[in-house]
Amino acid sequence: MQRSDQLSAPRRVKSQRQRQQYFSTYIGVRAAGGAFIGMCSYIYFYSAPQPPKGGVPEEVNYKFAMAYPRKTEKIRSTTILCVRKDGQVVMASDGQVTLGDGIIKHHARKLRRLYHDKVLTGFAGSTADALSLVDRFEGKLEQHHGNLSRAAVELAKDWRTDRILRHLEAMLIVADEHNTFLLSGQGDVIEPDDGVCAIGSGGPYALSAARALVTHSNLDARAIVTYAMKLAGSICIYTNQELYLEELTGAEDAKK
Repeated sequence: MQRSDQLSAPRRVKSQRQRQQYFSTYIGVRAAGGAFIGMCSYIYFYSAPQPPKGGVPEEVNYKFAMAYPRKTEKIRSTTILCVRKDGQVVMASDGQVTLGDGIIKHHARKLRRLYHDKVLTGFAGSTADALSLVDRFEGKLEQHHGNLSRAAVELAKDWRTDRILRHLEAMLIVADEHNTFLLSGQGDVIEPDDGVCAIGSGGPYALSAARALVTHSNLDARAIVTYAMKLAGSICIYTNQELYLEELTGAEDAKK
């Protein structure tokens, strides 16, 4: 029994020493690996090509283009105005589309008639995104048998929660004989108090003019929309004087 204890003690000491050596080796390998990764990161970030002050040139090599992709120009448009008065619903849009610092189109149509021509729709923002939303909204109208309120709420819910739709940059105005709604990607479904709403780059100017004319003139809805859009076109550089109008008759007045 004494001999067994004498033999086991050195083994225990040797086992402890081995564990210490293994632990020290492990710590050293981890430290060396961290230092190597840090050195590689330093070399990568500080040796990458720097963009020139004037921006990325048209002709660049592939590595530089991948490191610094060029920014795409933003397409700007539009002014959409809708006025509800004396049994008329009139929606109007301008025809200008601006890319960067230049005008690329003068006669763009930004209004649509949906559900057997009973619903007017106007869109502002990216054209592809807006048309995708209009197609989705038309499907909601068919699904709910022309119920504008239900279709607008369901579209706003999908627009807010869907992973693809929530990245679409556009706004919509939809109107039928009974209601007018403004839809946005934030989940907003807004019904104007006075039956007048506007969106787009020139929307605030058109909205201000239309509200003043509704309150302080006897003009009908079509004349109000025309004058307000002309005023917006004379102020906003992204709006022109080429107007497109759509009208619904026999409509209800605004619910005040």
